[in-house]
Amino acid sequence: MKQGKYNTKIAGIDVGKRQLDIAVHGGEMSQVANDKAGIGALIAWLEARGVVRVGLEPSGGYERAVREALAAAGFEVVMHHASEVRLFARFKRIKIKNDRADAVLIAVATAQVDTVKASADPRFAELAERLTAYEQVTERLAQMKTGLEHVTLKDLAKALRAEIRATELLKAKLIGKVVAFIKTHADLAARLKLLRSLPGFGPVVAVGALVRMPELGAMARGQAAWECPKFCVSAAVGHVSLSAS
Repeated sequence: MKQGKYNTKIAGIDVGKRQLDIAVHGGEMSQVANDKAGIGALIAWLEARGVVRVGLEPSGGYERAVREALAAAGFEVVMHHASEVRLFARFKRIKIKNDRADAVLIAVATAQVDTVKASADPRFAELAERLTAYEQVTERLAQMKTGLEHVTLKDLAKALRAEIRATELLKAKLIGKVVAFIKTHADLAARLKLLRSLPGFGPVVAVGALVRMPELGAMARGQAAWECPKFCVSAAVGHVSLSAS
């Protein structure tokens, strides 16, 4: 019989560049290094406590190694969308005090997941990395354009405009590679086409939804109508670049 959220042992992990803070839902806490040895110790620690499901948040790519290792070890991995856990905390009026508390909060939020999201598709690892790079470049481009408004020296302004043009080309190249990859896979292309048909889903929003919410392809009829608003709120709060087409 498939385990439900009330009898499955759950943990949350707050991912940092150098360390992983772990909390078992309603139980112990720990911390390990975010490297190969630390991740190995993490898996052994979770297995010793009978943990089945683990929740994570995106963390600029620092979560990739631990996510892949957990999935390979047979854990059910729930990737929460950016800002989803913060919104959950706000809704539940839970105050976050430190990184250890973040891990507890992620565990609590993961315990509320009714069903485990679609199994990780290895194709999305590359897409997610490229999409994250696209988002970072978009933010950097906005900062450069704002900075240019305050430059008065002609030679400096000329150099900055050249850098902005190069960054714009990089931004287009990054999203272009993501779209090109999707179009080479019939199932992904069909799902992207479906997302593009939804009101308010421009090219970038649709790509973001496909990459950040891969379980869309496994939903029953009508379920996406309930899930998409959650993604859209998350995208608007956590990834400004995904709100523009």
